Amino acid sequence: MSETRFPVTVILDVDNTLLEYSEYEFCVFGRPKPGARSFLARQKAKGRTVRLFTTRADIELESLRSHLETHDMMRYVDHIQCGKPFGDIYIDDRAVAFRGNFDGIEDDVEKLLKDHGRNLGFTDKEVDCCYLQGRMCCDPDNDCLNDCCEGYLSRAVTKGD
Repeated sequence: MSETRFPVTVILDVDNTLLEYSEYEFCVFGRPKPGARSFLARQKAKGRTVRLFTTRADIELESLRSHLETHDMMRYVDHIQCGKPFGDIYIDDRAVAFRGNFDGIEDDVEKLLKDHGRNLGFTDKEVDCCYLQGRMCCDPDNDCLNDCCEGYLSRAVTKGD
């Protein structure tokens, strides 16, 4: 009996990989990076499954889908999800390849930090987004929220006052 072979699945991060990114804003997405749309089209033409992942909140996914539709990219995407999906190949702007052992990994991490500079590390908005996704379901002051979405949205509106 032969084993069923599924298409190769290519996984892409959204912010600062597929789309431009400078600072987190709720439901605001950057322009596609140069070559992103044609890359997606070529992957689909090769019969590959294309999945996108993001660390953004679930409640932002519809806005992301709409944004990708606006840029004629959604037709090449099979699935979008929050968190890391199962796949064959991962493409991410903050990745370090693991080659079976930790030889050279620290050098790779240091190079990534140097290359990204100030763009690494979380902002207050990104931390709020992580809490909203249920990773801790508490705000940074550890005041647990009864409703993460309502809590995040009310903080997002009043933040900076």
